[in-house]
Amino acid sequence: MKLYHCLTALGFFVVANGFGTGNNLQRRRAHSSSSSSTQLAAVDLSSVDTTTLGIAAAVIAIGGIGGLVAINAGGGSGAAASTAAAAPEPEKIDVSIPYNAAALNAFHATGGTGDFSQFEQKYNAAAVEMVAAKKAARDTAAQMEAVAKKVKEAESAMDAVLSG
Repeated sequence: MKLYHCLTALGFFVVANGFGTGNNLQRRRAHSSSSSSTQLAAVDLSSVDTTTLGIAAAVIAIGGIGGLVAINAGGGSGAAASTAAAAPEPEKIDVSIPYNAAALNAFHATGGTGDFSQFEQKYNAAAVEMVAAKKAARDTAAQMEAVAKKVKEAESAMDAVLSG
């Protein structure tokens, strides 16, 4: 349920309560000789709470205006479906990365002159050389650490022999 529906319903509820409470509707018993019946008397307008009625009228007016604005802005029935159908589809963007992106970026960074396929071959060869050199350095460092560890163990063994 929309907000303007709720406001209008609330306004009518307040109006009904404003007329239906207190001494607004007086019941009187008509005594007749043949039967007794209950009848409603006329509404005494002097006892109607004008503040309550004013608030109710304002709430109804706001609800009605809100409904008109919503309908004119496309919030009425069926407008949501037509608005959704009329929305343009977003532009599709290609976010794939080419296989040779690193070589292509390096080619453009050097000015992009010459044959790319020759540049790519040289770039790939240099990259493989660099990776092989870094692996050899890691392996050498690991070997050196292993040798250093064996030297420490030998020194510890020698200290144990000398002290004991």
